[in-house]
Amino acid sequence: VQTVFVDESKDISVTVSRIPEQIVHEQQEKIEAARFLEQQRIIESIKRKEADIIWRENLARTRLQEMEANIVKKTTAEKQKLFFREAERERDLSKDFRRVREDLEAGIRRQYGALKEMFGQMIAKESSLARRFHVFSKLVPQPIEFRIHLLRAVKSKLRKGNYVVMLTQFDSLGGLPLSWSRIGINGIGNLRPGITRQFSHNGRFFDRTARIEDSCFALCPPRPLIRPSFVFILEIFELASKMNPYDRVVGWTVVPMCYDNMTLIEGKVKLPVLRGEHSNSVQHFKVMERKMASDLTNWM
Repeated sequence: VQTVFVDESKDISVTVSRIPEQIVHEQQEKIEAARFLEQQRIIESIKRKEADIIWRENLARTRLQEMEANIVKKTTAEKQKLFFREAERERDLSKDFRRVREDLEAGIRRQYGALKEMFGQMIAKESSLARRFHVFSKLVPQPIEFRIHLLRAVKSKLRKGNYVVMLTQFDSLGGLPLSWSRIGINGIGNLRPGITRQFSHNGRFFDRTARIEDSCFALCPPRPLIRPSFVFILEIFELASKMNPYDRVVGWTVVPMCYDNMTLIEGKVKLPVLRGEHSNSVQHFKVMERKMASDLTNWM
């Protein structure tokens, strides 16, 4: 192998010489200059990009400021428009309110004669020949509806039969019933009676409730004429049958007509029912409480 290598290497000549240092320094300077130029180019490119970014940021900031100014301008214009529109609406409402108020007052003045003719005058009824107390009203009466759902825990306290509940206005507990001279003492005409439809009860010990689910109505005095003593009396009537030849009151309860501000009562209530007929001897709510506390059989 060595002999072959020697034979083939005879045709190859290698020349070894020394490069001058000046040429090496010139080459190094060229490389350094090229590197410096490349760095300068990169720095200039970065500066141009940063300047472009700053320019774009300023442009975006200016655009946002212009948009914000336009939004503020539009919002201010809308607020002014709404303000003027609200002021115009208030003026229109004020005019309409004055007109409606004048029409209402004129209507009330016109209707007084019709109301007086239709309902008559509110009076306190007396069965005796004593003097009659008249209550005159120049304002519109107030209708009210009592929705009566049921009687609880009745069981055998009411015997088997048919019953109704009647609503009556009184000037006080134990006082005189209030009545309109034309429409009467109960209800508001034929369409809104003051008596419920009849309901039946079997009178057995396990018949715990008597379902009524009906309404009775009353026409109350105007608010300026209501007194704190006015009350509603609810009476349970047993209708005539074979066992009972005539209608009779088997229980009653009472509820005030108004609150302390003289407005009619409203809402849901549960009322205790006393046995027997409504008596003039019971003139205070505490008397009802004492009767039930002294003898529970008085409590239906």
